[in-house]
Amino acid sequence: MKADPAATTLNQLDRGNSNLISGDVAECVAALKSGNGPEIQVHGGPGLIYTLPGHYLIDELSVRAFPW
Repeated sequence: MKADPAATTLNQLDRGNSNLISGDVAECVAALKSGNGPEIQVHGGPGLIYTLPGHYLIDELSVRAFPW
């Protein structure tokens, strides 16, 4: 399964404690999960959310829907 890119327009991050993922997204997320760091939170578009379950990289999923 080919992983979608986590970002297609960013070259740098202005927010602390964030990681810019380039290359194989599933491989990068798996490496982050194998460390001793805090929990990983994903905020963003559906491309990344559709990629992670196929690689068994989600431990908990919380969905919030806001009415238009």
